[in-house]
Order: sequence, then C-alpha cells, then structure tokens
Amino acid sequence: MPISFLDLSQSNGKTTKRECVEDKEITAGLDQLVAVLRLEQEFKLAAVLHHHVHRVAWSNHSELFRELRRLLRNAQASQVSSYSPATSAQIDKLLSDIDSLG
Repeated sequence: MPISFLDLSQSNGKTTKRECVEDKEITAGLDQLVAVLRLEQEFKLAAVLHHHVHRVAWSNHSELFRELRRLLRNAQASQVSSYSPATSAQIDKLLSDIDSLG
C-alpha cells in the first residue's frame, strides 16, 4: 500500500489535520469507480475515465489530475446521470483526494 502523509494546515488560526494520498491510491480509486459505474450502467463516464487514466499520454500527473477533477465535477453537476449515494460518495472522496495533492 502506498504511504500516506499528514498535511497540517492552518486556516483562521486553527490547525486542521487531513490525510493526503499518493497518486497510486487515486488511480486505484478511479479503477474501482470505473467498475462500479459499469455495474450501474454508466458506461460513457466509465469509458472516459478509464481512457484518461490508462490510454492517454500525459506530460505529468498534475495535468492528468486536473482533467480528472474537471470530468468528475462535470459528472456530479450533470442532470443526465443520477448516481447511487455510494457512487456519489466515492466521487466526492476521489475529488477530495485529488484536491489534497494540490
């Protein structure tokens, strides 16, 4: 399992502790999401996410994660798809993990 680290951030004079994750954990989480989306018949988003993670040559991880953030946020905002509460929570977690990378 990849090593996680803690980010101690200060906001409004309060120190908050949040766990940050590594790239490999996000990729694994995306693979899990793709599998769930396929089970929920959300084939288009599953195919797009899989393609972006495993088929597109990115110049760096930051570029990939910016695009994944955009895709996931658009998916959340879409009125076309209605995801199960568990899937929505999984998308929220992935967005949080991507945001924690900076």
